[in-house]
Amino acid sequence: MSATLYTLEADSKAFKAIVAAAVAGFPLNVNEVAANKDGSAPTKLSPSGRFPSLETADGVISESNAICRYIARARPESNLYGRSFFEGAQVDSYIDWSLINLETPACLQVLPILGQMGKDYKVITKAQKDFHSGLARLEADLSLKTYLVGNRLTLADIVVCSVLYYPFKFFMDAEYRRSYPNLTRYYLFVTAQPAFAKVVGPVVPCVTAISPLPGKGKGGKKGKKQQKQQKQQKKQKKQKKQQQPKKKKEEDPLKALLKKMDRKAMFAVDEWKRQYSNPPGGKSDNYSSMPWFWENFNPETCSLYLQDFKYQEENKMDFMTNNKAKGFMQRSEGIKKAAFGVMQILDGSEKLGYYPLKGVWLFVGQDTKVMELANPEYETFNWTKLDHTNADHKKLVEDYWCSNCEKECDGFIADDWAIFR
Repeated sequence: MSATLYTLEADSKAFKAIVAAAVAGFPLNVNEVAANKDGSAPTKLSPSGRFPSLETADGVISESNAICRYIARARPESNLYGRSFFEGAQVDSYIDWSLINLETPACLQVLPILGQMGKDYKVITKAQKDFHSGLARLEADLSLKTYLVGNRLTLADIVVCSVLYYPFKFFMDAEYRRSYPNLTRYYLFVTAQPAFAKVVGPVVPCVTAISPLPGKGKGGKKGKKQQKQQKQQKKQKKQKKQQQPKKKKEEDPLKALLKKMDRKAMFAVDEWKRQYSNPPGGKSDNYSSMPWFWENFNPETCSLYLQDFKYQEENKMDFMTNNKAKGFMQRSEGIKKAAFGVMQILDGSEKLGYYPLKGVWLFVGQDTKVMELANPEYETFNWTKLDHTNADHKKLVEDYWCSNCEKECDGFIADDWAIFR
């Protein structure tokens, strides 16, 4: 049994179906069609006149959630509908809820950004409020969960994370995401899985948010009443500015912290990276670089920390745990001059039933503030300061940094590792 999905280019509604098919092993042909110049859909190129639509041997199915349900039910062995009737009902509950509480308000913000919808101030501000309410519920639900339903990926996760793709890409910047640490952890974890990455590529949340609200010049239509109100507000602001002394523009906290850091210590970290990359004993002997490190390590300007993932039990598969480590590294790019670290994927599958994800980091400064500001996943790990004068701590540092695959590290065999340098 195979089917053809007709979709517009980069349509997040189609992402759901394509990811579901990839996870379920459902044979799906994808026919991607470009939108008209005015942003409208070329209805003649779809068998139902709608996008997305699924053409099957029995006929055509429209509406993205219905298509996803069809694919999941066509492959019951994939367990995308959970492992019981109750879990199946929970999956349906999240899908139905997300359409009104996430997808609709998300579209009302994303479409104006894409130029596919006019910018109506009242509509967009209402959508922003509704979207925050939806995110707040997810944040609460995910406080003690890895997945929305059960203990593995289901159609609920695929649908919800597909809906969140463009919001994370366009307007959910670091400041926005700080209100939703559980949701951010969950979204980055789910989208790092191979089926998602194959469909949408590497997921990197936006750095600078794009506002969907109408601005000056080009933008949505504004009513006379709204324009009058804005003029009055501008006049009041101008009067206040004239009365009050000018305030300095607030600088990005991460940039401000990096500027204050000890330059010599940052140069020392760079030099250590060169020594580590070219150890005297050869590329496969990182241990031979450690004497240089201990001789040059300055505890007054730098510190060492053990990193321990808070939700180790969810690391059931080594490649998924490796993706999580590499994703964490990618989201730490902004602090390369102030940090060095190695994250180990340890083989605890037989003893523990999962793969522990832990690491050891070197930071300029005496705390982990630089990582906290740079990486939204910081809160998903515990951070413990290490003492360089403690023999056990020194061995821990050396093993985490130098035990590549199939060597022992912290009581386990190292299955894989990710290096930040």
